[in-house]
Amino acid sequence: MRTGLTVFFLTLAIAGAAALYLWPRPDPTVEAALNDALQRELRTRGILD
Repeated sequence: MRTGLTVFFLTLAIAGAAALYLWPRPDPTVEAALNDALQRELRTRGILD
């Protein structure tokens, strides 16, 4: 029973690590453009000075 649970959780951990590794990362250029647009909008609304 204990061995089965150990194997199950190890498999779950490996699958989770693989999913995080393969998860698409944001494009730095797009992220920077969105950040600039957000800052401009917040300045327009007077929220960010």
